[in-house]
Amino acid sequence: MAHFLLKHERRARWVTRTLAAVTVRVVRRGGQRTLVVQTADEVERPIGMLKTGVSIAPLPEGVRVLDSEGDAIPPSRRFWVTTDTIDPFHMLIDTEDL
Repeated sequence: MAHFLLKHERRARWVTRTLAAVTVRVVRRGGQRTLVVQTADEVERPIGMLKTGVSIAPLPEGVRVLDSEGDAIPPSRRFWVTTDTIDPFHMLIDTEDL
């Protein structure tokens, strides 16, 4: 499976310092893209670290982020998602500056 971001949405930037990230799973329903934060019951390592040089892109408008209960999670600054990962799993961070 390819990456859920469309080619023109992958305006990649690179992580310049180590950052904490959560594992998310892509769910597609009727053209709607949603990211669901994974728990320890679902994946071995739900929380990880992004090292310097990892490619990330801003999460596009309209892509929702949900917790494991199905509740929406708003960004405190801006969501970014890894671009060098393959669907359905990616890493998500919430930061403004890189």
